[in-house]
Amino acid sequence: MQRILTFFITSFGRLGRFFVQPKKLIPYGLLEKRALLKVLETEYVLEQYLFKDSIDSYRYYRKVVIDYAQAESLQETKYDLYDWSFTYFRYERFTFRVVRFGNRLQCVRSIHPLSIPQFELDASGILKAFSAG
Repeated sequence: MQRILTFFITSFGRLGRFFVQPKKLIPYGLLEKRALLKVLETEYVLEQYLFKDSIDSYRYYRKVVIDYAQAESLQETKYDLYDWSFTYFRYERFTFRVVRFGNRLQCVRSIHPLSIPQFELDASGILKAFSAG
């Protein structure tokens, strides 16, 4: 009886992981890569999304910025006015960055709250850890 119960518990656990995917950081594009990274003592979730072309990625970049800017708990933002290629958002519970390049968007979310300057300092470490993995 114990063996049968153990079999069902492990089977349903595996089946549950198959059907229950982690929530994506944005609802747009094709999720190309996902990684959990640690830079120094800070943990991040990084997701990279693919779009059909650079015009499409720009269109959805704007949607992501609007979506995140409308959150009530937004405390601070920083963005690139030159070519609209990155935006940072700081909230009470986390910090988020979206970067647009070519036909891709790369979204990074800190697990814990973090200042934007600290997030910027970690950015090169995030990219190195993501490309190595």
